[in-house]
Amino acid sequence: MRAFARWGGPMSNMKIVELIAANNAEVKSRYDAELARAIGLVEDELNDVNNRIAELMDRVRRLEQGGGAPDTSA
Repeated sequence: MRAFARWGGPMSNMKIVELIAANNAEVKSRYDAELARAIGLVEDELNDVNNRIAELMDRVRRLEQGGGAPDTSA
């Protein structure tokens, strides 16, 4: 997690738990912010996937209404 990079590289999950368990408000705040950012990135990716699926479904619907797939033999 990038929020913890200043301590010299990646930290193990156990170390993160120890820091948070020690009631270190600053670390917990940074951890929460990084977690919220990660969730936001995942949500953005899911929205992109949903949009692509909707576009593909629309293309399939239009092809079905048009009588078939375009000729790709050229």
